[in-house]
Amino acid sequence: PPATPEELQEIYANMPKTTRIAVWLGAILDLRIGEVVSLQVQDWNPKTQTLRVCHSADEGGGLKATKTATSNTTQPVPPQLAKLISEACEGKNPAEFIVTCADGTHITPNRLRDHFNEAKCKAGRPDLHFHTLRATSITAAVNAGASLKDTMTWGRHADAQTSIERYQRASGTERMREIASGIESNLMPHEPTVEELERR
Repeated sequence: PPATPEELQEIYANMPKTTRIAVWLGAILDLRIGEVVSLQVQDWNPKTQTLRVCHSADEGGGLKATKTATSNTTQPVPPQLAKLISEACEGKNPAEFIVTCADGTHITPNRLRDHFNEAKCKAGRPDLHFHTLRATSITAAVNAGASLKDTMTWGRHADAQTSIERYQRASGTERMREIASGIESNLMPHEPTVEELERR
């Protein structure tokens, strides 16, 4: 299941200062772990409040192209996260990384995953994977009213099938129950509710 806001906050609080922003980069901006560790200061534009996603991490810790061409994008960044990114970039050169080891050196996906795994257990979610933050982001987007097309764009999915599966998962049982109830009330005879009687 996606992470709850409370779980995300707990994970964030239990990660080292130089890597904790990764939680929000994954859960809010829908970034993969390889993309998170590859973000450089020069990818952040504080004037336009956008973050360019143009690299991922290779197995040796270097930079490579993103997973797919659609993954290469510029994401709009909301205000609170923008402030955290600006703070993480403070005093760094353009080619330095936003998420780093404690000593400021480049962090690998595996090392970041270790930090995340330790924090997720403290948050009571040992089942969580960093990649689940993408599902968390899409679920939150759908709950905020994102359409299937929006979900495909936001998730940067190369194929529609992935978006459809994520969208349907994010729509969830409760949303389907609301839809079913709405259809039933429109089509089946029923005792009118107080609201319906007042409207009439």
